[in-house]
Amino acid sequence: MENTKITNIKKAALTTTKVLNVIRGILLAGIIICGIGALCCFAFKFGPDGKSIDILGKTINVYGPVDFTQGMDVHGFDFIEKLNIESITLKAGINCIVAMVMVGLAFAAVVIIRNLFKLIAESDTPFTEEIAKKIKITGIVVSVMVLTESLGIAAIVALSFWCFSTIFEYGVELQKLEDETL
Repeated sequence: MENTKITNIKKAALTTTKVLNVIRGILLAGIIICGIGALCCFAFKFGPDGKSIDILGKTINVYGPVDFTQGMDVHGFDFIEKLNIESITLKAGINCIVAMVMVGLAFAAVVIIRNLFKLIAESDTPFTEEIAKKIKITGIVVSVMVLTESLGIAAIVALSFWCFSTIFEYGVELQKLEDETL
């Protein structure tokens, strides 16, 4: 007879894996959208007068009271704003590339976390050395990601994952003792 607590852990891990699959798909779409945005920014350049567009080296003039750059502003990453880049399209393209990298890191973290929960769902018990090791790896990856936002929060996340991994290592020892007594 299987332990109901282990069954509940497996169900929770399987549900989490399914949710992370959806999030993984959304992040992949975000990476693609950021990449397309960057390509468009580098392919289309507004002329200095705001009434012409350079599309892959071919200039198209727009006639009438249209100024593409009027009211257009790029609010992106702070460090890009500090670079004093004049071209709005270049600034937007760099922002798209940086956003693509950030979403890519989030995608990698979600894949690692998903694999951890998938392993928990498929194992006989969550208290294995492999799972304890993957919790440490997940903690490192997530802490590095959070570090880009805040040192304090990254420290809390790192300490939390370290604590979880030591709890799981203790669980591994208890699991070994239980297995030996049976």
